[in-house]
Amino acid sequence: MATTRKTTKKTDISDDILLEDNIVNETSEKIPKEMLDMMATYAKQIEELQKQLDAKNSENEIFKTEDSANHNKMIKVTSMLNNTYNLTTTKRGVGGRTYTFEKYGQTIPIRYKDLLDIVSLYSDQFEKGWVILSKKQDYIDLDVGYMYDDIFDKNKLEKIISLKTKGDVDIILELEDVMLDSVLSLIAERISKGFNYDFNILEMLKQETDINDYINAFNEDK
Repeated sequence: MATTRKTTKKTDISDDILLEDNIVNETSEKIPKEMLDMMATYAKQIEELQKQLDAKNSENEIFKTEDSANHNKMIKVTSMLNNTYNLTTTKRGVGGRTYTFEKYGQTIPIRYKDLLDIVSLYSDQFEKGWVILSKKQDYIDLDVGYMYDDIFDKNKLEKIISLKTKGDVDIILELEDVMLDSVLSLIAERISKGFNYDFNILEMLKQETDINDYINAFNEDK
């Protein structure tokens, strides 16, 4: 009987050990699979991040190339003032480049990189139309595209100084001081060269401005 009880007890222990071994084996099989799945997920994430990084680097290289090309391109800049006029890349022109316009309508090609500095210093002068760029895209590239629709290009200004209508006089009277001075100077210069203006339109301008002073100055220089 005692022997039988011992045998039964041993059998129970063996069953417990076998059960524990099964649990361990099942657990050991699950852990590697979960880890492999996790590693596979991480690998996919890393691969996706690498693709994004490569694409970003490619975009940066394209941007650097385009930016470098922009910095070296030349943009035509035209003076709308009837006198000597300077544009500088630094305040007061110290230590920078200076571009000098000798007369109205003169066009100078200026490097894009320099124009970035010039526009940042003298954006108000571009906005007032003292100088103009050759095309709308140039204004956009310099981040001042909003100016384009409000400025007078050379064709518009030539039409105004022809004084064909009362409306031209009205537009001239609305110009800010520097542009008004330039326009009156241009009209006086034309008169000194024999250009025939409509008498009534010219008289209107004379009544509203001091254009006679400009006309007299040109006559004295003859």
